[in-house]
Amino acid sequence: MYKKLRTAVDVQGNRVEITEAQDQPACIRDDGSINYAARPKYFGPDGRRLIPEGNGHFRSMWGVEYRLID
Repeated sequence: MYKKLRTAVDVQGNRVEITEAQDQPACIRDDGSINYAARPKYFGPDGRRLIPEGNGHFRSMWGVEYRLID
């Protein structure tokens, strides 16, 4: 379980912080890597959940698009 701040840009080029959160328990494999049962969830600067669009692109339910840059 973790929370991580990620840097993204919106369509107008403004930098924003979005939150990557994983609330599922982790399974540590024999080789030491960590495996999560579910994908992480992303939250916009307003705290609402983002919809993944693929390749580091996300969209809010209001249509604002974000792209990860870190």
